Amino acid sequence: MNNYLVCDAGGTKADFLLFNAAGKVLAEVRRTSANANFISTDEAVRTIIDGITYCLAKAELNIQQIAKVELFIPGFARCLPIIQQKLDYMDISLHGDTENAFYGALGGGNGIVVLSGTGSFAIAKDSIGTTFQCGGWGPLFGDYGSGYHIGTMCLYEIAKQYDQGKSGSVLEKDVLHKFNLLSVEDLRTYAYQPHFTRDKVAGLSYIVADAAKQGDSTANKILDKAAKELVDLAVVVADRLKVEGAKVSFTGGIANMGDIILEKFRGHLKQALPECQFVPRKYPPIIGAALYALDNIENCDISDPDIIKALLRR
Repeated sequence: MNNYLVCDAGGTKADFLLFNAAGKVLAEVRRTSANANFISTDEAVRTIIDGITYCLAKAELNIQQIAKVELFIPGFARCLPIIQQKLDYMDISLHGDTENAFYGALGGGNGIVVLSGTGSFAIAKDSIGTTFQCGGWGPLFGDYGSGYHIGTMCLYEIAKQYDQGKSGSVLEKDVLHKFNLLSVEDLRTYAYQPHFTRDKVAGLSYIVADAAKQGDSTANKILDKAAKELVDLAVVVADRLKVEGAKVSFTGGIANMGDIILEKFRGHLKQALPECQFVPRKYPPIIGAALYALDNIENCDISDPDIIKALLRR
């Protein structure tokens, strides 16, 4: 029976899953970011090699016993030949992180998937398999609605309120507490240090969510704006593919915040695309990566409940 190893990596984390053609999980592990647009090539390569070798050791397999390695990592193209050389193994395919997000959220088929993690994008597929995507440009071009965007809006609002003499909000207090800081001036100094990286900025999004749950109006405004930006991505892909009445799903780390963001997303979706149907995400992107491999390489029926149960029994 064939074995497969997949990796879903973005700006914050890298998930690995080793499984067989029946969906039985043999090993899994999580490591840090592997997007070489934001970390060094050496660091990105080291992360992926470490994750692969860990899974192989855990499953008591060698690389030659893997039918295919599928990497779903944006910004990794220059790293691929290095990985192949270091592992002495060529059957490695590289994709962005859109296909596995789609397979995970909808389980295949057609529809629209919006992802918001450290970055953001939307992907749509119609009934004949035509695909279009938008977003995913990275922080310099916006990544609107992403964790990073939410984090920058958080910093902007804290600074704005401070300048207006309105300091002391729940959001401000929670951010200062997170970094053990005493004042907004300290936060400004802290934010311009080299260690305040893109993933740290994106991590502020969870503080925003917690503050919103406590009733902080600014935090709720930030999340509402992010939700609208994400729905705008769905509108773009729906228009480009003329997808009418499509299923729309929302996935990624920001979606994991729960109703505090999902209700806002659903509200804006109903206004912008009233003919579309919101559906909850089925599976996380790493399971989507496994489904992609089983569907496109192993040619399995990925709607088989036994395969799904096996993949989820981790």
